Amino acid sequence: MYQHLRCQIVGRLAWQNRYGGLRLAIGAKKHGVSMQFLIDAVVLSALGGLIGIE
Repeated sequence: MYQHLRCQIVGRLAWQNRYGGLRLAIGAKKHGVSMQFLIDAVVLSALGGLIGIE
C-alpha cells in the first residue's frame, strides 16, 4: 500500500515540475509558482491528516 502511495507522490511531483516550468515559460512569476506549490502541499497534508494517512 505504501509503495502505491509513494508512486503517486513521485508522479505528482514530476507533473508539478513540468507544470511549473510551463507557467514560468508563459510569464508567471517565480513567487506565484512557489506559492502554488506551497498551498498544494499544505492542502494535501491537511487532507491526509484529516483522513488519517500517515
